[in-house]
Amino acid sequence: MTRTRKSCPVCHSQKKKCGTKYKFWNHLPPQKDETYKNIEQVFGLANFERFYDRVEPQWRDALIDSYAYEANERIKDPIHGITKDITFLQQRLANTKRLGTANVFVSGLAGCTVEFCKHIVVAGVKSLTLNDDRMITQDLLYGNSSIKPNEEFHREKTIAQVCSESLSKFNSKASIHVLQGDILNLSAADFEKFDTVIISCCSKIKRREVNSICRQLTDPIAFYSVQCRGSLAEIFVDLKSHTVCEVNQLLPTHLIPDEMIEVAHIIQFLSLRRLFGQDLKSIMEFCSFEEAIAVPWKTLPKGVSEIFLAMRVAENFEATHRRNVGKLSATDFQNLKTFKDVLCDKQQFNHNHISSAMLEKLTGITACNIHSIVGALLAQDILKVKFGEQKLIHKFYHFDGEAVEGTLLQLGC
Repeated sequence: MTRTRKSCPVCHSQKKKCGTKYKFWNHLPPQKDETYKNIEQVFGLANFERFYDRVEPQWRDALIDSYAYEANERIKDPIHGITKDITFLQQRLANTKRLGTANVFVSGLAGCTVEFCKHIVVAGVKSLTLNDDRMITQDLLYGNSSIKPNEEFHREKTIAQVCSESLSKFNSKASIHVLQGDILNLSAADFEKFDTVIISCCSKIKRREVNSICRQLTDPIAFYSVQCRGSLAEIFVDLKSHTVCEVNQLLPTHLIPDEMIEVAHIIQFLSLRRLFGQDLKSIMEFCSFEEAIAVPWKTLPKGVSEIFLAMRVAENFEATHRRNVGKLSATDFQNLKTFKDVLCDKQQFNHNHISSAMLEKLTGITACNIHSIVGALLAQDILKVKFGEQKLIHKFYHFDGEAVEGTLLQLGC
């Protein structure tokens, strides 16, 4: 038969008699024995009792919960304790404010860029400007989950106008604008209104020229190019020169005796401050789109993404045959294969490094899921840039919708 204890955790730890009229009984019953042990271990009974007596009875449960939470965090992480959570929340608040000043420009509204717009609007961007004068067709509605698949409903409207109306429903406070005309007709002053430019559904020449404008501004702005062809996708990033805050990597605590952990971290932290200043920062250098695609294929690193090569074949094929961007179909496969061989000969590159299976993926039907995945990845990377985080897309990111896998590519350009 189990014996029920009739003393509160405080009296039990001191081996004293206890009763229901004792001041701790109502708020620290025997069931909270573990809670009190942690509080006593971190703060001590005297400190806890002093604050307990000052608080009105109706607030004592909240006081105990607060003490218990801080004690548990200090036991789990003796170095940082609750300050780790406070710092995290302060960073989240600062990041939210920083995002609230961002002005994003999107030209070319394909499925992936519309998905990106949904994420960025919900996140709370200050303003979003859309640029795409193509009139609504059934083809443009395909893969666009934010628009009703009814061409008649959107008659005589551009894709940018329809997307603007749809995106405003995700965040009524977001400032969403539509800008008509060709992006290349914008002046440098127009570009300076934005801090991020994303383009899609455009030729290699237009991407190169827009990227060049972004780099030549007094304050260079972030440039992203995204394209989906069949079941393949590519994101190119150019931040020109981007500063990233490094996280101080402290000594692993399991290699240091318990009594020396705090001293060791303090010594190391002071050494890092003395060597590098208060904040450790690194600078990521990016190349332009023109420099990236001009790298001779025979100098590319071993194991380079096959998607990168296939995308170069597709965009050169479209430019040579004056085809609409992203409109390759299964009927183009043989011509594309022949063109690949010619291009490989010109680059003095092994034909077998670009398989026929990869070219078939280029000319296949674009799967809807690739739009949502690539759009989310693009939004995630831009948020990381705004928040000063590490692990950004450096130059190229490629995604294979059939294999459901992505790869990063950093060219030495």
